[in-house]
Amino acid sequence: MEQDFVARSRGHEQRRGQVAPRARSVPEHRRERHEAGAATDEQERAAVVDVPREVAADRAAQLELVARPDHLGQVRRDLAAGHPLDGQLQPVEVGDLHYNVIFSRYLNPNDNEDSAYLLGQDEAPPGSAYFGVFVEVQNESEEQQQLASSFTITDADRETFQAIASESPYALPFGGAVESQEQIPILDSTAQQGPIEGSLVLFELPASASENRPLVLSIPGPEGPATVTLDL
Repeated sequence: MEQDFVARSRGHEQRRGQVAPRARSVPEHRRERHEAGAATDEQERAAVVDVPREVAADRAAQLELVARPDHLGQVRRDLAAGHPLDGQLQPVEVGDLHYNVIFSRYLNPNDNEDSAYLLGQDEAPPGSAYFGVFVEVQNESEEQQQLASSFTITDADRETFQAIASESPYALPFGGAVESQEQIPILDSTAQQGPIEGSLVLFELPASASENRPLVLSIPGPEGPATVTLDL
């Protein structure tokens, strides 16, 4: 049985066609007021519309910082170092293991954090780049379970890319054991205490892959693969 989920790069996940539980919507009591006060509200809103507003100087500076393209990379780095675990709501089931994609993004070998994820890797060939998928795996069964020994990413052109071996201390141990009621990364391990708090599944992708979205991660299992759509 194939499970299909959407995992956003900021950590948010959605089941295809259904908004994930963490997604926030406006409560009904905010959408509607008692009809008795509707006329008064309309009058107040009309009065406010014509009043010109000035953005506070410090707020304007913050908006400019985010809007400038040369700061977008830093914003993404801040997200990576922040709280990517907010999206851990609906892991995919593979046998008796639950895989949760926490975060996914391209890795920069010149970045201090990313260089640790790329330990032992040669420079990516021209036209290619390293791509990391960070996962947490839970074993809620009463028996030891085995991790998947392979992972693939398939792009919109149906070209498939295999996960590659990694010497990084953050790497997911392909085919490794997960003890009963335990998780990978193991608590207090390098990966679990890292900025993203997940284990790395590493890929080398051509530049064309980022243009042929969506990218779909496939995790093999006894009842068929589970798939997670990676929204870059």
